[in-house]
Amino acid sequence: MKKIITVLIVLIVLAAGVFGYLYFQYSKGDDMNYEKIPPESFSDIPVEKLEALSQKRIFFGHQSIGANIVEGLARLAKTHDELNLDIVETTDLTGHEGPVFAHARVGKNLDPNSKVDDFARIMKTNLKDKVDIAFFKFCYVDFRYDTDLQPVLDYYKSAMDRLKLECPNVTFVHCTVPLNLKAGGLKGFVKNILGRDHNIKRSEYNRMLRKVYEPGELFDLERFVSTYPDGRREKSGKNSFAIVPAYSSSGGHLNEKGQEVVAVQLLDFLASL
Repeated sequence: MKKIITVLIVLIVLAAGVFGYLYFQYSKGDDMNYEKIPPESFSDIPVEKLEALSQKRIFFGHQSIGANIVEGLARLAKTHDELNLDIVETTDLTGHEGPVFAHARVGKNLDPNSKVDDFARIMKTNLKDKVDIAFFKFCYVDFRYDTDLQPVLDYYKSAMDRLKLECPNVTFVHCTVPLNLKAGGLKGFVKNILGRDHNIKRSEYNRMLRKVYEPGELFDLERFVSTYPDGRREKSGKNSFAIVPAYSSSGGHLNEKGQEVVAVQLLDFLASL
């Protein structure tokens, strides 16, 4: 009996050691991803870039996170005269002359293919010859722990390849998937170990997307929402990231701080195209 108890104690100690090691690996910072992201504020964007941006016609398809980003853009435009950005919610630019940042909701949440189809329809029927730059983004809710990623990417890439042929004068931008907050403590650890942390799939999809598209044509939203001002990354698990807590007040949607961070990065990116 004593031998059995001794063996059980040894097993418990070993299990506790393994658990502690795994939890430490899950919780510690990611030293391999420590890099500040320029520009750090609106004032860091060169005036000539803003002037170039003010000459462009752009369409952005989105759902709620995209609406947060547009809020950030509108706030910057209201407080900075040098940002001449005519923000209009529409999918029809008939009669609208001059530079514009048009935006609209596309597809349905939880159904990424519907967003692809809706964006493609809008481009082919309404905006084919009316914009210089076009893009849309998926939402974090479109990707769960059980999402089969390859069919989503294949469907997206196939549609975008066709759009490039049908809309030769449009520059199409691609966008990584945003993230939500990390589940903390033991719950987050267990979800990560079991592969049920949704951010795992989002980060995995974003890695796949980066292998398909060059940095100059990819707006890396995941990187911007998961990076602290000092360059640290907010980890969700060993191979995944989460949104910086200071950038969201609701678990995933961008608050004013998050909106400004992403809006600044988007302006700089679009002006560089």
